[in-house]
Amino acid sequence: MELKHSLQIASPEERLKTSLEKEIEKMQEIVEHRLSGYRPPERKGKKKLVEPADKIVQILIKHSREEILPAFEVEMKLAVEQAIQNDLPVPVTFLWPIGGQARNPLKLIEYEVNFPRLGDIWGLYWLDMLNRKIQSVYEKGCLCLIIDEQPQLELIGWKPEEISQRRTALQKLIPPSAFIKVVSLPEFQEVVEQILVDEPSAEEVFSILTCLSFIPHEILESKLSQLYVNRKKGSVIDIPDWAWDGARKLRIRMNQIGLARKQTRWIDKVLAETLNYSEEYYSYYIDGCLIEKLRWSPHPWGYTFPQHGGSLLDHNSQGRYSVKIVPEYRLLGAGHLPVYLSTKEFGVSNNPYQEFIFYWVKDK
Repeated sequence: MELKHSLQIASPEERLKTSLEKEIEKMQEIVEHRLSGYRPPERKGKKKLVEPADKIVQILIKHSREEILPAFEVEMKLAVEQAIQNDLPVPVTFLWPIGGQARNPLKLIEYEVNFPRLGDIWGLYWLDMLNRKIQSVYEKGCLCLIIDEQPQLELIGWKPEEISQRRTALQKLIPPSAFIKVVSLPEFQEVVEQILVDEPSAEEVFSILTCLSFIPHEILESKLSQLYVNRKKGSVIDIPDWAWDGARKLRIRMNQIGLARKQTRWIDKVLAETLNYSEEYYSYYIDGCLIEKLRWSPHPWGYTFPQHGGSLLDHNSQGRYSVKIVPEYRLLGAGHLPVYLSTKEFGVSNNPYQEFIFYWVKDK
């Protein structure tokens, strides 16, 4: 595709390059800087917070990019209180497909290089920072259960060994102090075929269309922004029936897997097995989500996550450090430069090694 070959910003010898050691050292410095003057919340409005559970809930709320429904806030407090009563970490879970990424060169120019980007790693350090803030109130902190959506990644074209390699590379970079566990979502083959789900919305179908490598890029290249604004089939650009129907079927299967996870109480079982406790100890847990509104939604990157775009880094001497996720077609020729990393840095089997765009910076 022309987009991929148009990236003639610099020769391999002239490229901006980095190392994992350098980037992780910077992340550690930023986390320590932010925690150095941290004080747990003492009030909610005019109400003074006394109980650790109330303080932890407020910490979580301050670290959510979405406003949380009152009913969900009640569930969060029940989960925190249950953990404290049983002297266990506060259980926090969410789906994050860390084993893969969108197979679309508009979102990630080198999408076929299925390795973590800077945004993935910053997400882990952000969670470590959140855990340490909770530990300032409650020593056990939290158990952060990240659920890698492997069946969904396979549906869009990633092979199991490719997913495993990316997940292994990222797991090796989890901060030592963080209580983060990564598990792979099963396919639920025994039950998934019998599960009935609603017809997916146009928005859900479009979310799949923009993650597939077999969709003709002339359909998406010049119209991706419009597709995100107006998501009715055919309202902005003609989407071939075969492409729409293929994405629709994939979305239905993904929704069936998601509903199977809930019906089988799979997360409850994983939480119980992780700490060797019976399931009733985790009758409540904080069921977060990276994208769904009105629930606890962690926000290391803003409104999307690294599987859907390049990592745009912004930091300065005053301690500001942010990683935003931006579709890479928007960064080309727009005052930004790519910073490269070698796949060899991750220490997992990949031969021959190659350099790929790890993140972007503004062109000074």
